[in-house]
Amino acid sequence: MLLMLGSLFGWLWALGAYLTRLLPAGTVASVRWLHTALTIPGLYILLILAVLPRGFSTTGSSFQPAWALAIVPLHLLSMACIFYSLYYVARALRSVELQRQAQFSECVGEFFLLWFYPVGIWFIQPRINQLADRTVS
Repeated sequence: MLLMLGSLFGWLWALGAYLTRLLPAGTVASVRWLHTALTIPGLYILLILAVLPRGFSTTGSSFQPAWALAIVPLHLLSMACIFYSLYYVARALRSVELQRQAQFSECVGEFFLLWFYPVGIWFIQPRINQLADRTVS
């Protein structure tokens, strides 16, 4: 799980940084928000791996309710950050392809392709490669 999430977050980080440089001049997008949105779930996962085993009692597998009060808001924040990251990269990709600020309705397909990462990469990465070929030539 850590390997897959690490590769997904790394790929989104690199895509966001690359696509932000290719955005048209009138488009304003800060890659800092993307980097923050990818850092929060990474830290959350590490926190859960470090703390969660202590949330179980020593006599069995009964979960302490106090941990749920901390985990649920952090989990929801982490999910929101992941969705924002997917949205940011999807919108940046469509904006670069259209050479104007894309609306969400124009990048829904890319959003879902990024969400279903292992399958979506086969459709998204060739488009990224075409953009890279165009900018090099």
